[in-house]
Amino acid sequence: MVWFWLWWRELDSWRRSGEEDVWWWKPEEEGVFKVSSTYNLLAELLVPGEELCRSKELVYQNVWKSPTPSKFVAFSRQLLLNCVSTKANLAIRRVLPLGASEVCVFCDQMVEIASHLFLHCQVIFEVWSKILSWLEINFITPHNLYRKSCMVSVV
Repeated sequence: MVWFWLWWRELDSWRRSGEEDVWWWKPEEEGVFKVSSTYNLLAELLVPGEELCRSKELVYQNVWKSPTPSKFVAFSRQLLLNCVSTKANLAIRRVLPLGASEVCVFCDQMVEIASHLFLHCQVIFEVWSKILSWLEINFITPHNLYRKSCMVSVV
């Protein structure tokens, strides 16, 4: 058997110019990279044709524009998109062994999903209560992660 390696392409139509190469971001007319255009591009790719309800859209916008560190913003988005490695998600991805418990590791009462783990678990609620009390913040736990009507006030 004889192998023939083609390491280059014929470039008959190629002409060398004296101009420097430049980066060009296609989603922007000016070619300048913008986080907002990246966000819009990814939103279209992740949820094609499906529009978010207004409350979810507001939550995503607030998280995206948040002055918090980028690691927190990234984690918040994972949490909102239900991509956090809860036991329920690990079972769906077949990471947990067959027959392994999906019950919350802290309270041992409910299936460990994101809303339970971060909002409704009684053990976690006690931790949040201590932290918020120490910071002198009153907080009413929302029904879900998108609830806009939760009240936060500084005492």
